[in-house]
Amino acid sequence: MDNVHVYENTADLEEHEAADGGGILSIGGALTIKNNSVIENNTAIDDGGGICASNTLVNIEASVIQDNHSLYGGGLYVTGKNSCTITQNTRIQNNRAEYMTSKQKETEFMVPIGGGIYCGDGLDLTIQNSTVALNIGGDQGGGIVAYSMGELTLDHAEITDNNASFGGGIFALCTAAANTHITLQNGSSINKNEAANGAGIAICNLLETKNNAILTIKSGSELYGNKATNGYGGGIYSQSATITIGENTTNSDSNGGESITNNNSASICNNQASYGGGIYGVTSNIILAEDNALYNNAAQTAGDDLFTFGANSMISLADATKMSGDRKLASDGEKITGWFYDGYKDGRCSRWGAETEDGQKYFDAYVTDETAPTQFGLKAAHEQLYKVTVHYAYSDGTKAAEAAVINVKAGAAYSIDSPAIEGYKADKATVSGTIPADKPADTVITVTYTKESSGGGGGGGGHRPKPKPTVEIPDDDALGLNNTDHFAYVVGYENGEVQPQNSITRAEVAAIFFRLLEDGIRSENFTHQNDFSDVAADAWYCSSVSTLSRMGIIAGYPDGTFRPNAPITRAEFAAIATRFDNNGDKTPVSFTDIIGHWAEGEITVAANHGWVSGYGDDTFRPQNQITRAETMSLVNRVLKRLPETPADLLPDMITWTDNADTSSWYYLPVQEATNSHYYEFKENSKHEKWTELRETRDWSKLG
Repeated sequence: MDNVHVYENTADLEEHEAADGGGILSIGGALTIKNNSVIENNTAIDDGGGICASNTLVNIEASVIQDNHSLYGGGLYVTGKNSCTITQNTRIQNNRAEYMTSKQKETEFMVPIGGGIYCGDGLDLTIQNSTVALNIGGDQGGGIVAYSMGELTLDHAEITDNNASFGGGIFALCTAAANTHITLQNGSSINKNEAANGAGIAICNLLETKNNAILTIKSGSELYGNKATNGYGGGIYSQSATITIGENTTNSDSNGGESITNNNSASICNNQASYGGGIYGVTSNIILAEDNALYNNAAQTAGDDLFTFGANSMISLADATKMSGDRKLASDGEKITGWFYDGYKDGRCSRWGAETEDGQKYFDAYVTDETAPTQFGLKAAHEQLYKVTVHYAYSDGTKAAEAAVINVKAGAAYSIDSPAIEGYKADKATVSGTIPADKPADTVITVTYTKESSGGGGGGGGHRPKPKPTVEIPDDDALGLNNTDHFAYVVGYENGEVQPQNSITRAEVAAIFFRLLEDGIRSENFTHQNDFSDVAADAWYCSSVSTLSRMGIIAGYPDGTFRPNAPITRAEFAAIATRFDNNGDKTPVSFTDIIGHWAEGEITVAANHGWVSGYGDDTFRPQNQITRAETMSLVNRVLKRLPETPADLLPDMITWTDNADTSSWYYLPVQEATNSHYYEFKENSKHEKWTELRETRDWSKLG
């Protein structure tokens, strides 16, 4: 069948004397489908919504099988001791295994399986350079269900975004009819599938020996982003099977702390489940060879990377320091140094790193000797680390530079060089020491900078932690900002988004406040010159940064940089806003995490104004990055630009595809910030109501 289109056919027992093969039915012989053929929108009551082939040699090349439906094998149903080859960018997508009649629903043990493909009865299936995606498998096998099949080989193939109750990507069941061997090779990927159990792959064996059901993952293949919703085995669920990850290609340089780059490595990372985020094994053999990766998976209850259950299991794990990739723990960026018990050790135990009843933290290294438990959860992680924090301050107590923070294990030495600040001398050029092995604890050290003699010169250009505005702003209420004309001060993107949940950079914040300056204040302070080494004269934000720097509203870093593209923190934003009001209310506030912080005063003023607020645990979290939505909300509060409900806006305003939920907390602030409009205050209210849209200023003309 060459470049054919088979569509909208139905195999119904009563009408057509057949219930199989909605689009194509083949029994015996050979079936070839190629050259951009499309099999779509077909239905079979029983087997093979798109194609049903029994004891047939099947070859599918460069074709599409999509949007077909049946009870078994929504897209393709192939059985018999023969072979099926799917190659050349074939796509099997959007097919569904589902109940087709009410009688099927009422029949015990009859459940829909194999959303994309059903294969079995000793069949050998090869999928090469092709994709199985977006299929729904009902009870088993969202992408593929393999019942008593022989070889299933994925060769540079992708199984993605499929869904079923068991085996979101693949469900394989091995019985006495045939041994089942699944191989992933040459960069094959099983990703983003979902199931209650075995989101990526579920392989189950009904026989006594584990050698009858084998899963081998090699040659750069990977399982990632699969999610077992409240169940077992995010990447893999294995029952009485043998799982081999990698090919034991030992790298002679795979020791020490360096990353291992191995293009032939296999990886199981970033999968999720309740038990066994990476792998859940019941009475299974699990073998992880060196130079492969099993880490940064997540489990809600136990075993982030591995959970094994059953006394007859055999677990062989490579040294965690000899896995491939950067081997950095996603939660803290630290290097992985070993395997640790996580939530289960022949019974429930603490999670890795969690605080125990005695106030200590749980870091229990995995052992393989005779004392080892038989049932356990594991996580590739590191031993307990202790934080060394070095604060840098001027002699008056103000912040001189960002604190240095490193993590060090017990008994290890550390050494941190203090940053050079022109015109100042540090009392410790290097901070060094050792975390005591017997009584380890976090360590906090302060390095103090004192001003060096200028030798009679003219000021030296040293760091000024709290610069003052060069122009007096006479109206305390106006703050030097235009809170009368409600121009749009945030510009969205060409794709119709405003990206409210993204972080915002220091340059973007400078541009916002520059645009909001009263015209007279902006003109009096305007400059295109600055002393920052990383703010070029042709940068789009040069005038904004230069002008606000001259006014003393923004400051750079001791190394002479401004870092325009760095995300801005809550503390930095509060400090900028507050510098428009030097005489603000400094009555202490209840935030527990700003005491001694370099921006404590500015945060206090901003909180007393009602511009910023904290969290329910009485923290402000000054170092958290601020989002674009939070920025707009804060600026609107500073300027008293406060619509109360969506009814206060206008129907012909500019809207954004990612700000369409009117119930979202940031819906009104974003619309206020991105639309120029006239307004009037509602009676006896601080809230405004828009009356008419107005012209949007061309901010590029400001320089």
